[in-house]
Amino acid sequence: MNIGKGMVWAAAAAVACGCHSSSSSNSGTQKPLLAAFNAAPDMPAVTFLRVEEVWSSLDYGVAAEYRSVDPDQYTVHFDSLLPGDMTTSCAGDVNKNGVKDPDECTRLTSTSVNVIDDHEYVVALLGTYGNLRVQLYDTPYHAFDTNTNDPEDTNVQVQFFNWSDTS
Repeated sequence: MNIGKGMVWAAAAAVACGCHSSSSSNSGTQKPLLAAFNAAPDMPAVTFLRVEEVWSSLDYGVAAEYRSVDPDQYTVHFDSLLPGDMTTSCAGDVNKNGVKDPDECTRLTSTSVNVIDDHEYVVALLGTYGNLRVQLYDTPYHAFDTNTNDPEDTNVQVQFFNWSDTS
């Protein structure tokens, strides 16, 4: 299988079905969980930002860990340090003016994400340079049974994502 053209990623399962220890509200609901994944094979490391908060720098095939967030609508961004950027690390739109400055990384793409309680979200960067896109995966929250003394423990969830480039 040609890795450059895509593959079925079981690696995303590491982010998409790890055990979660995020807090719940008193109403019995689980706060939304948000993670990101870089599935763009020809990109250097990309930085994932929620609004303008830097979460993680992601090499190809790497995921950011889930984080608990408040239910809301967020703009998420993928930035990258490209030739011509006069900086050494990505920090988002530093002066918050909506314009790319020479001392800021290049904004590759952005999308709006509406997150609700009792759901997990993976925001994936797909495609290749010049043809990048964001794909959002939304699944109901899955609570894992972590009781090690339970001989009947069969509570497991695995997710596979097919991020093949069909072009």
